[in-house]
Amino acid sequence: MDRQPALVFIDVLGVKHQWMRSGAEGAKSVFSEFHKVINTGLESVKPSQILNGLVESDSAAILCTSSRVAITVGRNIFRAAFRKGNSTQEERLWLRGVIVPYPKNIEFRNETSFSEAYSSIRYFDYSDELLDVISMEKSGFRGMRLLISGEPSKYFWKKPSQIKIRESGYMSTARRLEENMYPSALLNRGFKDVLWMVSECKEEWDELAELMARRLRLAASNQEEITHAGVTASVFSIAGAMVGGHINNFNLSEGDVSVV
Repeated sequence: MDRQPALVFIDVLGVKHQWMRSGAEGAKSVFSEFHKVINTGLESVKPSQILNGLVESDSAAILCTSSRVAITVGRNIFRAAFRKGNSTQEERLWLRGVIVPYPKNIEFRNETSFSEAYSSIRYFDYSDELLDVISMEKSGFRGMRLLISGEPSKYFWKKPSQIKIRESGYMSTARRLEENMYPSALLNRGFKDVLWMVSECKEEWDELAELMARRLRLAASNQEEITHAGVTASVFSIAGAMVGGHINNFNLSEGDVSVV
């Protein structure tokens, strides 16, 4: 039984650009759309599978009963966000996230008074465990990517999530990409990419691949956005090659595919 709770932490990229471009209204619009896609992800699992959570303006920490549930929530949040703002009149959502084991009995933050003299000022103290997760997400990897910890755990990887690829069998949702795509802090902890864009449905894969091409074109005028778009497109390319190879019985590494 997969009994290790898993935390999915997700952050919105490019919010600073929104503040500079559209002020408070632009930022509020991004926050609103982000909260909507969080809700979409949560609807993909049972409420009883969510143990705890903290949603702020441009980030969310959601504690799930298992890594499988966290992957499901994360994949659906990323897909919903990827479908947002894919025209010249709309702002696109770019997300970055990590999934890690997390103790279920440790609160994300505590609220106290700043001091006895200034008791009206509230002080929020984040747990060391959550700060560690935030540092992983902010470690410097690029692109709209959801990474999952590869650290040994008795239950975290006991039943890894898999995707059925039509009649060809089951493919692991997580893949280790080239080493240069991970900061050293995450590389040493065995992080992998969750292939959130891979779908059991060919039509959905085709839709997301088309959106990727459109996002590349729309991001061309924004230096920060084109960087994230380019890296995301690389992951799409790798995922597409894996799916194509799996369907055509090409040789994939043992860690990529489990055929049943």
